[in-house]
Amino acid sequence: MSEKKFSPLYLSKLTVEEIYSLCKSSIDLSQPLSDNLGTIATAAFNLLVTENAGLGTSLNRNIKSELSETIRQYDQARDEDIRQLFQLNKSYLNSRNAEKKAAASQLGLFLTPYKGAEKLPLDVQSAVIFELISKYNASAELQGAASAIGLTDIFTSLANNNTQFDSLYNQRTISKSARGASASTLRGKVSTAYTQFATAVEQTVNFTPSDSLLSLFNQLDELRKQYRQLETTTKKKEEEKQ
Repeated sequence: MSEKKFSPLYLSKLTVEEIYSLCKSSIDLSQPLSDNLGTIATAAFNLLVTENAGLGTSLNRNIKSELSETIRQYDQARDEDIRQLFQLNKSYLNSRNAEKKAAASQLGLFLTPYKGAEKLPLDVQSAVIFELISKYNASAELQGAASAIGLTDIFTSLANNNTQFDSLYNQRTISKSARGASASTLRGKVSTAYTQFATAVEQTVNFTPSDSLLSLFNQLDELRKQYRQLETTTKKKEEEKQ
C-alpha cells in the first residue's frame, strides 16, 4: 500500500471560526473510532477535543455578546430559508409530475453539498451561502428548476437575508478585537492540537492500517479539501473589508 498523506491545508489562512468548525467536524468523524486509534493518536484526539471545546466556549461567549437582535433575526431568517429549500425540494422528489420530479432531482444534487449549512459557524455560513447563491445565479438551468417547483422566492430571500446579515455582522465596531486575546491564544493551541492529531492519524494508518482507519483517513482528507477551498473565500472577504 502506498504511503498515505493528507492533502495540504494551511490553518493560518482560515478564520478562527473555520478552524473551530474544521476541528469539530474532524472530532465528530473520529469519535466512533476513538478507542481504536492507537495510543498516540488517541492521546492526540483527546487533546484536540479538550482544546477545541475551550475555543468553542470562547467563540460562543463572544459572539452572543456582540450580536444585536437585528443580526440574530437575519441569521434565523437565512437558517429558515435553508431548511425550507431542502424540505420543499424533498417533497417534490416523489411527485407524479415528471417535470417537477426532474426539477427537484436536479436541485437536490446541487443542494446536497450545502446540507447542514445553517449549523456552521456564522462567518463560515455566510461564505458558504454566498457560494451557493453565486452558483445558482450563474445557472439558468438551476433557476428554471427552482421556478418549476416554486422555490425562486426562497432563493431570493436567502440571498437577501445572508447579504443583510453579513453586512451588519461586518459593521460591528467591536468585531475582531472584541474576541480578545483569549480566542487568539486558543486558536494557536487548537491549530497545534489538530496538526498533531492529523500527523498521528497518518502514522497510524500507514503503520497499522485497517479498513475502518482507511475510511476515517479518507473522510478526514475530504474534509480538509473542503476547508482548503475556504482559504480563497476567506482571503477575498478580507480583501473586500480593506
